[in-house]
Amino acid sequence: MRTHSRMAYLPLVWAGALLPENEPASLRSPSLQLHQQAADPPKQHKPSSVTVAQLNRWYEKGHPSNRVASAGVLVHAHDNTERLGTGNLAQPSGGQFSQFWATSLVNMQMPALYQYNCGIVLDPQYVKLLCSFYMDFTSWTEGCNRTNLAQLTPGASEDGGRKVANWARNSPYPPEMFEDMLNTSLSMQNQQTASFRYNEVLVNSTAYRESLPGSVAGVFYVHRADDPGDPECAMAAHSALVELYGLKPEDVLLLRHTPRASPAFILHSEAARKEEKEAKKAKEAAGEAQEQVQGKQGEAATGEIKCKVLTPGLTDEWCVAACSAAANCPKDVCECDATSRKFLRQRRSQREWRDYWWSALTPGHSPT
Repeated sequence: MRTHSRMAYLPLVWAGALLPENEPASLRSPSLQLHQQAADPPKQHKPSSVTVAQLNRWYEKGHPSNRVASAGVLVHAHDNTERLGTGNLAQPSGGQFSQFWATSLVNMQMPALYQYNCGIVLDPQYVKLLCSFYMDFTSWTEGCNRTNLAQLTPGASEDGGRKVANWARNSPYPPEMFEDMLNTSLSMQNQQTASFRYNEVLVNSTAYRESLPGSVAGVFYVHRADDPGDPECAMAAHSALVELYGLKPEDVLLLRHTPRASPAFILHSEAARKEEKEAKKAKEAAGEAQEQVQGKQGEAATGEIKCKVLTPGLTDEWCVAACSAAANCPKDVCECDATSRKFLRQRRSQREWRDYWWSALTPGHSPT
């Protein structure tokens, strides 16, 4: 399912018919909702064996190809075609979505997503492509049977739509033309064409459901500099998958995805540690900077002088007292370091006087 505008997080009214009618969905716990709404798969598959390293390799090296793994990473972004209830991100809804489900192919060169909140990564070995298009083709009701798509293509129509560029297609691409679709999508995304940047790939949702939980390579939330995405959505979906299929938490990758980053996917736990470390480092740096400011302010206020005595029988404290009070600090007795402006002026005046006095005794020197 895709529409021209970004959808809000609104429940689908008609999807409520999929729920038992004797109890409002809002009164059930998320876990109970998931168990009641998700049909038991006819075959229990093992969890996906895809690793974070594989995902990043597919993402970085992805290029137009008829093979999903060679093309990049296939993701389903949250779009309200999932079953109602917390944690159902990985569960297609009923109706037409029991036949097809919308996804997008992303890689380093084609990073655009339908929404930048949360989603799932599909394991390519369980993906059965139905059709695709280089932009959102509003597949909501008709799926791959949509026609007259050329009119939707930005820049493809001229003279009020009466003339259409010859490269624009009127129908979705069949699976054997997946590479052709990706070439067009790559071109459009490089042009950064308004809201039509992401591609839409319909997969067989029956094959996907029958392969759960193995068909889910991971659950992710999107992280950008100006938008933290929706970590809670991803964590709820991760917990639901673990509980429903009796898995260990590490069996399902919980990821943070940063489009066009390298690496683009990192484990949520690793991201949390990294953020905590960076926050601690920033806090320490701010503390050190504040201490330096306060130290300089204190020195300026008190005229602090630090001295080391050079002559036996005296103390450092004697030098501090002598050099703080007297303009003629005995340099052969005390070695001092200070930030006090008064003390520095005293030293400068002593040095200037001393230099002038010795130069006045130098043969051939005429003090003028």
